[in-house]
Amino acid sequence: MESPFKPEVLKGKVALITGGGSGIGFEISSQFGKHGASIAIMGRRKQVLDDAVSALRSLGISAIGLEGDVRKQEDAKRVVESTFQHFGRIDILVNSAAGNFLASAEDLTPNGFRTVMDIDAVGTFTMCHAALKYLKKGGPGRDSSSSGGSILNISATLHYTASWYQIHVSAAKAAVDATTRNLALEWGTDYDIRVNGIAPGPIAGTPGMSKLVPEEIESKAREYMPLYKLGEKWDIAMAALYLSCDSGKFVNGLTMAVDRGLWLSKPRHLPKEAVKELSRVVEKRSRAKPVAMASTAASSTFSLLKSTGVVASSAATRARASLLPVPFKSVSARPLGFSAVVDSRFSVHVASKVQSVRGKGTRGVVSMAKKSVGDLTSADLKGKKVFVRADLNVPLDDNQTITDDTRIRAAIPTIKYLIDNGAKVILSTHLGRPKGVTPKFSLAPLVPRLSELLGIEVKKADDCIGPEVESLVAALPEGGVLLLENVRFYKEEEKNDPEFAKKLAALADLYVNDAFGTAHRAHASTEGVTKFLKPSVAGFLLQKELDYLVGAVSNPKRPFAAIVGGSKVSSKIGVIESLLEKCDILLLGGGMIFTFYKAQGLSVGSSLVEEDKLELATELLAKAKAKGVSLLLPTDVVVADKFAPDANSKIVPASGIEDGWMGLDIGPDSIKTFNEALDTTQTVIWNGPMGVFEMEKFAAGTEAIANKLAELSEKGVTTIIGGGDSVAAVEKVGVAGVMSHISTGGGASLELLEGKVLPGVIALDEAVPVTV
Repeated sequence: MESPFKPEVLKGKVALITGGGSGIGFEISSQFGKHGASIAIMGRRKQVLDDAVSALRSLGISAIGLEGDVRKQEDAKRVVESTFQHFGRIDILVNSAAGNFLASAEDLTPNGFRTVMDIDAVGTFTMCHAALKYLKKGGPGRDSSSSGGSILNISATLHYTASWYQIHVSAAKAAVDATTRNLALEWGTDYDIRVNGIAPGPIAGTPGMSKLVPEEIESKAREYMPLYKLGEKWDIAMAALYLSCDSGKFVNGLTMAVDRGLWLSKPRHLPKEAVKELSRVVEKRSRAKPVAMASTAASSTFSLLKSTGVVASSAATRARASLLPVPFKSVSARPLGFSAVVDSRFSVHVASKVQSVRGKGTRGVVSMAKKSVGDLTSADLKGKKVFVRADLNVPLDDNQTITDDTRIRAAIPTIKYLIDNGAKVILSTHLGRPKGVTPKFSLAPLVPRLSELLGIEVKKADDCIGPEVESLVAALPEGGVLLLENVRFYKEEEKNDPEFAKKLAALADLYVNDAFGTAHRAHASTEGVTKFLKPSVAGFLLQKELDYLVGAVSNPKRPFAAIVGGSKVSSKIGVIESLLEKCDILLLGGGMIFTFYKAQGLSVGSSLVEEDKLELATELLAKAKAKGVSLLLPTDVVVADKFAPDANSKIVPASGIEDGWMGLDIGPDSIKTFNEALDTTQTVIWNGPMGVFEMEKFAAGTEAIANKLAELSEKGVTTIIGGGDSVAAVEKVGVAGVMSHISTGGGASLELLEGKVLPGVIALDEAVPVTV
């Protein structure tokens, strides 16, 4: 479509566009370039940036691509400064980077909510803040007599009223709009910078459209939204041109809705022909009856419509139907969690001793149908002392400051549920591996964060048993929380000493285990106490782990793929054997692949090989073939001349590893093959990295898998990160928030995937059986 603007309306301008490599961002980049601007695009994925820059340059546009994450202040600063160094000025900043996916508020995790807020809201402000000095009047590269630059924030209309299954996106975009208005006020006044926004409606051919408005919802929307029409990326780019060039120089603080008025749209309650007749009937009746009779009149409206000869019965029928609540459920809405309420197949209440699933045998899930804290009512909990075993084993720096509070945040739903129902919570956990009482492993540093997250003052005991603790428990009010000292200060904990367990249990009336990370250990606080406390139930976190690692793996949506990495075959034998009974596709990576290579007669150089596991590797390959499982090994690898970050490296085929070289990552062809295999799946579980991802030079394979699973998750595929280094990988890449489930257990996750019985789970009360 031809632009209404002059071709050189942005001549001499430099625009930095986040998310400019695809969708609306790329269209803005293209149109700005076609109208004379030089373009810098920022994004997280190098291949997308390279392709976009190549496309822009093929149009004769001066363009560069800069890798970076808008959430990171250091990345924002580096990208802004690199843009200035390359072009000598910055005139326009367009914040187009966004994160979104479809999820109900009930199933959305706090991490998922936070991820979208971080990308959209925090990322927008971070970029604005980094670019300020270059955009303000008289800033570097700007003539002191010229005006300031322009900021354009891409928003949405979702939050103007309310939107189904998009609370996280709505909240983020509301924050973006507030940022736009406030910066327009402050920076417009102080620095002559114009700050505006654009709120696109449904735009065809964009990632946001495919994620937030899948086909099933789109077709439903067309039925009841008269103004529902798909816009084009060009429409948004033209609005961006107007707000960024001199034509819009008198506009500041505006967020322009570009959606053909869709945000105004409401369902039409009656057809127009019905309204005319109804209006006459109601008007006539109002003259004959007093206002007090209005309720009677309302109840008979449709009987009057049905009897009239003017309005066809079909119109009346449509009128009646249009007054009913509009169902707005999509069959493709992405499930972020499973519960017995939604689907018993994926709940903790799975059938025990499942013999087979669609022809795939299982290793026998024994007694995993456990009673949950959610089964306990306010009547069960009010005034009761509840012993909660959580896994708050968080990392601390040298100053005893928490560096990652993920495990604390994961425990909050269970604790909050208990205190909201009037329980007195006695919270127990371990920290580190102390040998007796060790001050650096005290739980004192956890108290402020727990108090902040719970919104109450959490008390702490200096011991976990004894008279002092008993006194603190006795003084605990309803809705109060007492954190006991590190339970591993006593050697009796790990020995599962009955007397020690009895002393712990004596503090409470009932028991909740929410420590999945230690559920594979038969310790006093995870298994021993259950002999003395009834009921003993699973917390929400433990329940969710079982939902996914038992339910979703035992009865997955197919095709079901498993990705297993890590350095040694020996540490993953059980997992691989178990998954071969269940999965359709098995992808192997990490150091273990070289044992498989050698078993096939390939040279592996100085790569890690377990000589005593060569026969086992051969057996596993044969087993996969016999069971019809597509087992894929990497076809190429990244090799290095030493195990170090500064090693010389190169990419070679799997059959071409020379002496003196060791494999430290999978190669680009393998990444492509793995991604293509994963494109066919409906359920994916990942355990173990593809390479030595702690070293940036050998992180590409692991990061590619993390990004691929994030992409699949946003398309509705169930993605499960099975604990350990895989969790660190998705957190490093910044996609943890979009995964269906991230397991908090390391060894516990492995043992559960292997089909082993977890002592901390088996000890809990059985749930009421359900039919599966």
